[in-house]
Amino acid sequence: MQSVPILLLASLLGVLPLQAKQALTVEVLEPCTGLTDAECCEQTLQVAGFRASGSHLPSAAQKTAKLSCMSSDRVVPAGACRSLGTSRGLSAADVQAMCAPAHVQQCGKDDACQECVESLKKLSYKNPQPACHAVTHAPARPDSVVVIRTGGEKGEGVEIRKRRTVLP
Repeated sequence: MQSVPILLLASLLGVLPLQAKQALTVEVLEPCTGLTDAECCEQTLQVAGFRASGSHLPSAAQKTAKLSCMSSDRVVPAGACRSLGTSRGLSAADVQAMCAPAHVQQCGKDDACQECVESLKKLSYKNPQPACHAVTHAPARPDSVVVIRTGGEKGEGVEIRKRRTVLP
């Protein structure tokens, strides 16, 4: 931190070039600066989903996240898990398994889910685990193998096998 006053003094005296003077105007803001608590809740759910899956939530899930955060008493609705799971395009069986109380409690084992819950609790939201679990949960899928064959009709040529594994 001692270098900041030296850089500031040097820029005031004109020792540093103009580019260095402009670099000193960087401002670091909190993630929810300028947002209402409901908007911050919505953003928290979307970011948690992105961190867990590497892609944005589908627009239907984004709308469901927004509705889940709009409660004036700051209680995430009990049906938020099912609504978010369904709007993410998960099968009924995956949603049923994901929203089971014992499975929702596993949210504490997942870093993205746990961070989501802590952020929503800081905003005084009650019962955030089901919603956070719904956006961060990745259903287990069996390995899929794609086989591509090139060559003649007799099976000659090259066979390429590609295995895709989705981690929970």
